[in-house]
Amino acid sequence: MNDAEKEQLKGYHQRTAQEVIEKNRKNRKANQRMAEKSRQKQNEQLAELNANTSKVKRKHKPSGQFKFYIY
Repeated sequence: MNDAEKEQLKGYHQRTAQEVIEKNRKNRKANQRMAEKSRQKQNEQLAELNANTSKVKRKHKPSGQFKFYIY
């Protein structure tokens, strides 16, 4: 928090904001490890879901000859 934000917060809000900041600062390494684990788990789940998608057949190439019929 910068000085301007600290001046705006007073009383209860300032104390709770400061407590949250200090708690996050102390637990930074643990938070980063948990975030990395959750990212890896999510990536594995997405890879598993994407592996099961059906494959789309390619359409035949056009021959290049266009025949226009008029009756």
